Amino acid sequence: MDFNRLTIKSQEAVGAAQELARRSGNPEIYPEHLVLALLDQELPRTLVERAGASVADVRARAEAVLSAKPSVQGAPAQQPRVSTAFAEVLDHAEEEMRKLEDDYVSTEHLLLALDVVPRDALLAALAERLPELEPAGIAAGLHLVAWLPQDLDEATVIAAAAREGVAVAGVSPYRLSPAPRGGLIFGYSDLDERLIADGVSRLAAAVSSIRDGPAT
Repeated sequence: MDFNRLTIKSQEAVGAAQELARRSGNPEIYPEHLVLALLDQELPRTLVERAGASVADVRARAEAVLSAKPSVQGAPAQQPRVSTAFAEVLDHAEEEMRKLEDDYVSTEHLLLALDVVPRDALLAALAERLPELEPAGIAAGLHLVAWLPQDLDEATVIAAAAREGVAVAGVSPYRLSPAPRGGLIFGYSDLDERLIADGVSRLAAAVSSIRDGPAT
């Protein structure tokens, strides 16, 4: 991972994760340190909430994992080394950056790489009902990004989905550079497969209503 590719906020999160590990006496920096560091920033908290997850629950899970990690107490705090798992998260974040065609690794890419929510159910539903969407970053993350085909406008799809009772976010507000086409951010944590399938069905109906035009 090239640390020069980290945005300022991502650098701050990585630095905060390192400091948290040092203060806790952990000999290594773990992904959960990064989770807690990200949750201290406003945008990552907002993205977690948009994904339908509870910030408090995500924080509690990370703290529970860290409580079981080795720690050294009563000795001068030393700089912790990077764990293999932490290094893999940074590498995955860089992969997410490339998939989203961004220039720098943002806190969004770090969240995607942390792999705290499974995506299989959402991917299966999308493949069945909306195969024209192109999922990106499908290996890990709190939410799923899917690129729209060229004939669908991002804002129009979001509005049509809302009329069908489905809340999805667009990628435009979170990009570092303009996108050649629109995309959607799907939050799905705390949703069972039935609710995910229903939401995708409603989204498919919204897309159909755009292409079919208003009823006459």
